Amino acid sequence: MTFLVNRNKTKLHDYLTMAAFLPPQVHQLNEDEYRTEVIDRVNELRQSVSDLADGLLDFRIADRFLFFGLLKELPPEVITPSDYIATARQYINAFDEETYLKQLSTNLDIDYPGRDLNSIQTMLRESSFDDREKWIGLMIFTDPKTYLLRMIDRLEEIFQRFDPLYDPLSESHRDRISQTSDQEFIEDYRLIEKTFTQDTTRFDKIEIVPTLFQPYSASLFTFAHRLQVALGIELANSIRHSRQFDTKQKSDFFKNLSDPTRYEMLLLLVKADHTNKQLADALGVTAPNITYHFRSLLKDGLVKLDLTSDKPRYRINREHFNRILLELTEDLDLTGIDR
Repeated sequence: MTFLVNRNKTKLHDYLTMAAFLPPQVHQLNEDEYRTEVIDRVNELRQSVSDLADGLLDFRIADRFLFFGLLKELPPEVITPSDYIATARQYINAFDEETYLKQLSTNLDIDYPGRDLNSIQTMLRESSFDDREKWIGLMIFTDPKTYLLRMIDRLEEIFQRFDPLYDPLSESHRDRISQTSDQEFIEDYRLIEKTFTQDTTRFDKIEIVPTLFQPYSASLFTFAHRLQVALGIELANSIRHSRQFDTKQKSDFFKNLSDPTRYEMLLLLVKADHTNKQLADALGVTAPNITYHFRSLLKDGLVKLDLTSDKPRYRINREHFNRILLELTEDLDLTGIDR
């Protein structure tokens, strides 16, 4: 196994992440994870490009933005946002539609319906997608090239709006990236590696991309023979200095358990790993609803996302549960004498 630290891709991952955060219906930026100036800039952008930002929801299905999935189809030499736009257009114009749609079906945890319109409509009708996602599914499965090229046109406009903002936002952290050695980034990755369920031993190469926009998180992109990790530059330090759970973490633990849907999700995950669709079907809710609750469970470390199988699966984080329950047992020691 070899490691590659690629600082040149930071801007591309930051731009794609920023685009994903623009639609107000998708995410609220957390002050614990983003600097105030970043939150202010994103909110300003939401207002100034509201038509473009809201339109990005047209390219999001089963809680996945299609432009992130497309990143996995492009060659590793795609480094900058402009590279992404140009290469994505070339790829879409040349790709085999059926091969792409089969891979997309796997990523969306659905059975590939083929190209017959009746089969597509049947698949969508039986899926756990909401009405908007079913409409998106119909468009992409009937004419993927036209649909994805429209997505790239919209992204290009948004990327152009990011250009004057990115350097001021990243200035305070760029020196940090340039002064951190490759070995230090590799050690950072090793530190957080245990938080993933991904089996890294099956990859020939692990590419680490230090990112600025999400400093306290990490994202995995699985390719044929390599794993790409978009690693937030503050994540490892945050773990190093977190020797125990603080009061807020313990309170958030109880908040998650107090939500009936999240509690029922955890009861199912204790017994076995589940896909988004399996959880949605078992609980009688929509897949986006499951994803909404999963984000809270994931943020608080109660679950993990397993990307090693053909379809992404949710898995309970037993180590985290055991650690926090032990600490809660010490805090709330009720074995003393009754008063």
